[in-house]
Amino acid sequence: MGELLIELGLEELPTWAPKPIADYLKNSIKDLINQECETFYTPRRIVIYFQDFDNSPKRVERTLIGPPMCNAFDDSGPTKALLSFLERANAHIEDVKPIQKGGGLYASVLQITYEEPPLQKLSRELESLLSKAPMERSMVWNDSGFRFVRPIRWILALYSDGDISLEIAGVKSSSKTYPHRLESNPVEVKTIKEYFALLDSFGIILSESKRIQYIRKELSNLAKSIDAEPYFPDGLDMQVANLVESPHLTLLKIDDEFLKLPEKVIMTVLAHHQRFFCVKNQEKLLPYFIAVSNSPISSKIQDGYVRVVRARLKDALFFYEEDLKLPLESLVPMLEGVLLHPKAGSMLDKLKRLEKMSMVFDAKLSEEEREDLSFAIKLCKVDLLTNVVKEFEELQGYMGYIYALKGGVKPSIAKALWEHYKPLSSFDSLPSSRVSAVLSILDKFDTLVELFRAGERPSANS
Repeated sequence: MGELLIELGLEELPTWAPKPIADYLKNSIKDLINQECETFYTPRRIVIYFQDFDNSPKRVERTLIGPPMCNAFDDSGPTKALLSFLERANAHIEDVKPIQKGGGLYASVLQITYEEPPLQKLSRELESLLSKAPMERSMVWNDSGFRFVRPIRWILALYSDGDISLEIAGVKSSSKTYPHRLESNPVEVKTIKEYFALLDSFGIILSESKRIQYIRKELSNLAKSIDAEPYFPDGLDMQVANLVESPHLTLLKIDDEFLKLPEKVIMTVLAHHQRFFCVKNQEKLLPYFIAVSNSPISSKIQDGYVRVVRARLKDALFFYEEDLKLPLESLVPMLEGVLLHPKAGSMLDKLKRLEKMSMVFDAKLSEEEREDLSFAIKLCKVDLLTNVVKEFEELQGYMGYIYALKGGVKPSIAKALWEHYKPLSSFDSLPSSRVSAVLSILDKFDTLVELFRAGERPSANS
């Protein structure tokens, strides 16, 4: 038994790629050689590691059955039938043993063969396994014709019990790796223990779960330094963990003027393109953000982060203030130019259908609720025409709520403009009021009916 490690060095992988590929390799390799391995991944490398690799070729026993015993021997000894069988089986007369089959005895020999060593089999099949890995998109980058999600730039192969040779897409394995993208020269690695120590010395965390854990801990520590806590959209920490392999975090200041923006807008602006984190105390959002870098953070990098955030927030503030100049009701007629579907009419057509369908709930709602529902239907899609939603579509509904409140709309109606999109998933909360719930049902029912009418059909991905 010995240790075996294979590192595939890659150009930066998209965040969706490493985990499914690593999981696939782990399962596929087990099926191929019947041995368990661990897989690790970062944006630049996928690592296959066997702590106890058995390279012994598997012994295969097979019983070969020849002629009936009555036809295997005669008075002069073995018959031609038996000798022909032994020649085919590469066996000798002393290897023959009688075996019961059906109602008679037959001549048989036990044939023992050995499969090719697991390492040889893995080396031969690894390229084929990689080519079948789950990929949303793949590419060809050289004359080999091999397709993968990103180009393979180096292969490190280390085996404690001997040499190992691999070749994938024209790239041959060696005992060299690139510990960090800032290091232009490869580093020679003699042992697997030395490999792990080398990556550790560069702050590279191979385990995704440990990167997430480290990032969460540092986020909390930096936020605590200003009596706050991290504030960010669900999943951002996991996204960032697959954008960096050596995380370095820094807490930076933003201009107070940008706090005029709604909290969710600030958080979305920072997270949307930059993958930065906000901080918040119990009362409000604070004028700070936390950035994560893949290399040690200098003052020059910090200045760059601040400039980018300032520019993004300045744009968002401009869009927001421009949107506030027009009452939501004034945008309703313009919904005629926003299509739900080419065969399902415009969003204005949708509002008219919702108004008609809402009468089904008249008996279930109070007079005030019916009036609120009618007004909420009228305004529920107008934020699609606002500058902020055009820039950040994930704020659809929320911006309708904010602009409605700013325009003096009753809070319960404004809330319905946001909540009628709920639930967005099985994990999402439900609408908090009867008006919001009814509008949510009407909106979803209309969309389903109209899309079916237009010939669209749901799929596993929809």
